[in-house]
Amino acid sequence: MTELVTYIRDRRIAMNMSTRRLSEAIGVSTGYISGLERGLIKQPSYEIAKKIFTVLKIDYSMLDYFGLIPASVREQLEQHGEEEVNHREELRKLYAEELVRRLDRMEIEQIEGLMTLMDKYRDITDKIIAIDTQKANSTEGDEAISLIRNIVEFAYGKYLDADFEK
Repeated sequence: MTELVTYIRDRRIAMNMSTRRLSEAIGVSTGYISGLERGLIKQPSYEIAKKIFTVLKIDYSMLDYFGLIPASVREQLEQHGEEEVNHREELRKLYAEELVRRLDRMEIEQIEGLMTLMDKYRDITDKIIAIDTQKANSTEGDEAISLIRNIVEFAYGKYLDADFEK
């Protein structure tokens, strides 16, 4: 049994999912999943692997680890990744310039308050990420985490708006 097959089978069992349920969720026969797990099918196609990984909540980076990403898809991902990095760097520079302009108009007390709020926001975000990581195998708590994020972002935005209007 290959490492990929073992990984998929172990993940399916850990999620208390039958081969039938997995096969129905990804649109293949139960025999296909059974054949994959018994080693009769050496490797699923990229499209089927993506479906399996989605249903079993396996990070897509594992597709690369197991060598399931075709060269054409890999090239597209690399090109898109490079474009994304360039775009994010441009946005970061624009945000930094805007922050400097806004900070220049603020009193020291406002800046101190903003720094405190940013530290608290970072702490809350770190805690949310830790919760997300713990809940990676479960959908429980996703709504609560989204609600917390929305509240924090709303409060942060209101605080900045109030200070910059002064």
